[in-house]
Amino acid sequence: SHRDMYELYNFSLIIAYQDASALFPNFEKLPVDARKVIIDMSFNLGKTRLAKFEKMRAAVAQYDFDTAGDEMIDSEWYNQVGNRSKNLVQMMQSINR
Repeated sequence: SHRDMYELYNFSLIIAYQDASALFPNFEKLPVDARKVIIDMSFNLGKTRLAKFEKMRAAVAQYDFDTAGDEMIDSEWYNQVGNRSKNLVQMMQSINR
């Protein structure tokens, strides 16, 4: 039912948020767009696979969103999810410009 789908979506979104917060120690201090990108990636990849984006996570920790976007491009994920990955990279790299 629509209600079940809504509840499952909300539950999954809460998990994605918790995982993003665990993987990015400065998560709450990040700009909103960076948090949106990270939550989207967490929702899509899950905590274990997002944890493998070590260089991207290090760049985000330094508030270097251009490098974070470059590291997103330098992954299998980037080619697997199509235009969504390109939009997320653009969003990440447009922060603070």
